[in-house]
Amino acid sequence: MPSPSLDLQKLIYDRLVADPGVHATGVNDKIFDRIPEKPHFPYINFGASDIIEDDADCISGIVETITLNAWSRKQGGYTEVKEIEYAVRRALHLYEGSLDTHALVELRFINSNFFRDPDGLTSQAAMQYQAIMEETV
Repeated sequence: MPSPSLDLQKLIYDRLVADPGVHATGVNDKIFDRIPEKPHFPYINFGASDIIEDDADCISGIVETITLNAWSRKQGGYTEVKEIEYAVRRALHLYEGSLDTHALVELRFINSNFFRDPDGLTSQAAMQYQAIMEETV
């Protein structure tokens, strides 16, 4: 049985690839677990995540905070990463999708931060989401 974290990653990937708003930003299906050596911009990757236990009565639960990163090298890169961030937020915040083997209680947007890379070419949006999940045993 896959971990709830892997279930969540698959749900997020499937949702973003299928979402017309995310597709319209030019990301399309360029959503990576591991960034390729020479990626085509713009793209999104799965970043750091952390998991804490959230058990209640007879329910095994976890809360996962997951980071998604959007990357752009377009002139005026903040414009593109902010458009991607907005499309991702609209696609994921309070999304009521189903996990394959576990139960998603809630998926919620937490915050976003925008950065310029030291290379002077790349802009980044780091987006954090929190998922409350019930594990099936």
